[in-house]
Amino acid sequence: MENLDKEFKKLVKQTKKRRRWVGVGISLLATGVVVVGAVFARNVYVKQALEQEAVKANIAYETQNPNVITNVTGQTLGFLGGSYTTENYKNVDGYLVSIGGNTVSYGQMLEENKDTYNGGTWLSSSVNSNIGDGVFFKNGQKQPSFYSPTAENNYLLNGGKGAPQELRTLTKLPNHLAEVAITFDKAYTYKEIQRMIPQNLLINWCLLATDDKTANIGGSNLYIGLSTNVDNYSKGEPSYDEATGKLNSQDERKILGATTTNTIYGLDDKLYGDFVAAIKKANTISDFTALGFGSGTGPDDVKMYYPYRDALKQVKQHPTLATAKFAGVILTGRTENFAQLSEKSWIYASSVGATTEVLPYLEPIT
Repeated sequence: MENLDKEFKKLVKQTKKRRRWVGVGISLLATGVVVVGAVFARNVYVKQALEQEAVKANIAYETQNPNVITNVTGQTLGFLGGSYTTENYKNVDGYLVSIGGNTVSYGQMLEENKDTYNGGTWLSSSVNSNIGDGVFFKNGQKQPSFYSPTAENNYLLNGGKGAPQELRTLTKLPNHLAEVAITFDKAYTYKEIQRMIPQNLLINWCLLATDDKTANIGGSNLYIGLSTNVDNYSKGEPSYDEATGKLNSQDERKILGATTTNTIYGLDDKLYGDFVAAIKKANTISDFTALGFGSGTGPDDVKMYYPYRDALKQVKQHPTLATAKFAGVILTGRTENFAQLSEKSWIYASSVGATTEVLPYLEPIT
């Protein structure tokens, strides 16, 4: 009986030990499953966060960055989010002129300002200096502005002098290249614009027209339009790799629509088609549709203008380049070549942007 009791106690100890190890094994297995699940969920979350923010950033680059080339210069990846920084340049007759950069954050980036890029607009982070009378600078370069010929408060422009006419000032800047925003007296088709602009000036960007007679686009400082060259769109946008959990830079980002191959300074149906696709996509995202700007002669007479909603109306009315209407253009070229435009009746306003000196070892395009 005593031996039996010893054997029974021994069996109980062994059983407890087995159960303990089984419990440990189950705990380890459960922990492993939880960890794997958490990593998988984290990867899915970060990927979705990047994709959502990248779509918004790309639309902003494509539709509201007049004559801007963007390159990704750095990236940071956290556990539940990340960010990438960009450097922006103006294309001034083939010369790249730096105007600073932006940060696009996504997910829950710890210890980092997630709102550096705010939805669909770069306004708060892109303009770093305002010297008054609507004159803005980025990284030491003046930003060109467009204006609305039909806006009710145009008499307030330029300190009460009306729409600016800055073309004439370029005669005082020899041996330079300049970027100039030209606002037309009315909307024109692209073919009409091509006949109006001399061959020794480049058409870098086209401002989409609006039917809103009260819209003060100059007051909003947000212009909707498209580049005449695929190279003016963002390059190097990072993609998320699920296997490694890292961001991989691409050699060249495909534009929304991914159909453009044109590398000549001129619009074609494919470039315009990509722009239409971007505008339609923007109008499915509240960050873009909520963007609105008020204008009027007094506090009781404020009228709201929503750039992306209005742009959607335009591309629905004009689904092809042949019928599309444009309210202005960004031109670049040698300063002396702008003199031939100084007395043109179809110019409502002209605003000089980035400028740079012509270098003897670097030939401009024109």
